[in-house]
Amino acid sequence: MTGRIFVNARIAGQPVNGQSRALAEILCRLPAATKLAPRKPLGGAAGHAWEQAVLPLLAAGGTLWSPSATGPALHPRHVVTLHDVAFLDRPDFYSPAFARFYATLAPALARTARRIVTVSEFSASRIRERLPAARDKLVVIGNGVASRFRPQAPHAIAAARAKLALPARYLLAQAPANKRKNLDGLYAAWRAALPALPGDLELVVSGKALERRAFGDVTEPPAPPRVRRIGFVDDGDMAPLLAGAEAFVFPSLYEGFGIPVIEAMACGTPTLTSNVTATAEVAGDAALLVDPASPEAMARGLVAIATDGALRARLALAGPARAAAYSWDDAARRYAALFEDVATGR
Repeated sequence: MTGRIFVNARIAGQPVNGQSRALAEILCRLPAATKLAPRKPLGGAAGHAWEQAVLPLLAAGGTLWSPSATGPALHPRHVVTLHDVAFLDRPDFYSPAFARFYATLAPALARTARRIVTVSEFSASRIRERLPAARDKLVVIGNGVASRFRPQAPHAIAAARAKLALPARYLLAQAPANKRKNLDGLYAAWRAALPALPGDLELVVSGKALERRAFGDVTEPPAPPRVRRIGFVDDGDMAPLLAGAEAFVFPSLYEGFGIPVIEAMACGTPTLTSNVTATAEVAGDAALLVDPASPEAMARGLVAIATDGALRARLALAGPARAAAYSWDDAARRYAALFEDVATGR
C-alpha cells in the first residue's frame, strides 16, 4: 500500500456499539494501519478537541481514516465514515448539545474530507440530501458478520441460558432505553400481543446502559408482564443468546445499517425488524418486516413470529444465506483499496 495509513481510534476505548465493532473488525484485517488514540479515553468536548488539534499532527503525511462521524476538519487526505445522519434527520433522538455539534461538524467534514464512506444505500441517499458537498465523494461499504455468529451447539445455548438466567422460551430484543431503539413502542406492542402469545413465552431485552451525553435524560419505561431485562451482554455470550431465542426482535425507528439484524440471521434465528430506514434494505425478504411506528403492527408481527412455525422455519433457513452476503473481509478489502486511491490522489 502506498503511504502510511492512520486510524482515528478514539472510539476504541468507549462502550461497545455497532461503530466500535466495525472499527475493530476492519482494523484486525488492516495490520499495516497505525492506530492513533488519546493516552486515556476522552469523550465529549475533550475528545473532539483532541481530534481537531492533536490528531492532524500525529497523522501528518499519511492517509487518515476516521470511522465514526467525527474527525479533524483539516487534514489533506482524510476518509470519514458516516454510518448515518440520524442526528440531522431525527435530532429529537439525541441531547440538544449532541445534535447541534454533529449538525455543525458533519457539513465541515463533507466539504474537507477526501472521501465519505457510508454503510448502506439508505444512508447514502440521506447523506446526498442532507450533505450535498459529500455527493461526489461518497462510497458505500457495508458492514459484516463476525465468524462467531453462526448456529450454536445445544451445550453452548444451555450454558448461556444458565449464565444469564434465561427462561426456557423467549423472544430476544436488543433495545437500550433511547428513543431511536423504540423500547416504548416494543413494550406497547408486547402488552397488546400478550393475550395471543404462548403462556410460557417471555420477552428478554438486552442493551447497555444509557449514554446520557448523546441521548439526554431518557427515562426507561416500566416493563410489561413477562419481560426480563438483562442489560449489557458480553460478546462471547451473544451468539448463543441469539441462537437460543425463538425469534429476534429489532424494531428500531432509524438505522444506518443494523448489525444486530444480520448477526441474528447468521445464527439461524428468525428475525423481526423494521420496514423503514436501512434494516429493510439489509434484511431483505429474510426477516419479517413491520412498521416500528405502529404498536399494533408490531403486535401482529410478534404474534405471527411466535405462533407460526412455518414462518419461523422459512426465516431460519433464509437468514444465514442473507447474512452471508455481508463480509468483514470484503469490507476491509474495499477500505484498503479506497485508502490506496486516496494516498495516490486518485
